[in-house]
This record gives sequence, structure tokens and C-alpha cells, in this order.
Amino acid sequence: PYDIKTVREVVKKALNYVREHKEPAVIVARRRCALEVVRDLRRAGVEIVPYVVLEDKCVGCGICYDWFVCPAIMPRSDRKAWIDPELCVGCGACAQVCPTKAIVPLKEYNREEVEKFWR
Repeated sequence: PYDIKTVREVVKKALNYVREHKEPAVIVARRRCALEVVRDLRRAGVEIVPYVVLEDKCVGCGICYDWFVCPAIMPRSDRKAWIDPELCVGCGACAQVCPTKAIVPLKEYNREEVEKFWR
């Protein structure tokens, strides 16, 4: 539901604008708050599928927990990531920032049904 690549481009563009014009820039996010979406998914009886880390693909780079800073993602003692399924809201943003594609949904799910709640 969240397009991290586009967000990074927009933020870079805004920073360049601020540097050039010496005035503020405003970025408006057009996505719903993840907590609202989770609430609505639960009310509608739609299963929230958490994401998991594939241990064999995770290299422990820390991007998902040091840079991205999702409260559901934590480092293990070997620096590989671990996702707490109770805290994961299933947004999938972490999968977009993982350079080794080590973060995936726990299981297949009806992506279209879930994504309509994120709009």
C-alpha cells in the first residue's frame, strides 16, 4: 500500500526546493493511518497477514529496524531482523525497503481485498 520509492523521491524534491528557495515545502501524505486501516480490517472481518523475515535471505544490514524504524521489527542477537506478528499491521512497507527481499507475507492473501482499505 505504501510506495517507499516514490516517497523518497518526493522528499528529495522537497529538500531541494527548500535549499533553492530558502522557504518551507509541504508534503501531503494521501494514505490512511495504518492504525485506522487495521481497525477497519478487523471490523470487516478481514484477516491481517503479518510479514516475516526469511532468515536465509536476511543479511542483518539493519535497514528495516535502524533506518525504516517500524515498531514491529527488531534486531536479533545476530543482527538479523525479526518481526513481531502481534505488532505487524501488514502494510508491506518493510518489504519494499529490504535490499535482499528477505521480508515477505507470512502466507498468501487476497491482496485486492486488503488494499482497498488502504486507499
